[in-house]
Amino acid sequence: MDHTAISPPQTSSSSTALVSASPERAWKFVRELVLNGRTDALALAAEFAEIAAPSTDKLLKLWSQALDPDGFAEHLLAPPSPGRDVPNWSSASATR
Repeated sequence: MDHTAISPPQTSSSSTALVSASPERAWKFVRELVLNGRTDALALAAEFAEIAAPSTDKLLKLWSQALDPDGFAEHLLAPPSPGRDVPNWSSASATR
């Protein structure tokens, strides 16, 4: 197993990395981004996860290690479908 540190792509260079990443490399990026980042990094991790296509079990295992578990759940476990609005639960419950 290769334990060399990888440097996940920065947001600005993500389109090039997304196009050229193999599923294995994409999963390495997902892990690094999840373990070391928050909002923007998790959004990018979600894009790489589409390439890596990890199993649900793999994602759930990584979730327990995430720097931002709530952001991880939002971006990687239950990402919204394109064009679908994400409900704002906090404002809905505040009006009841």
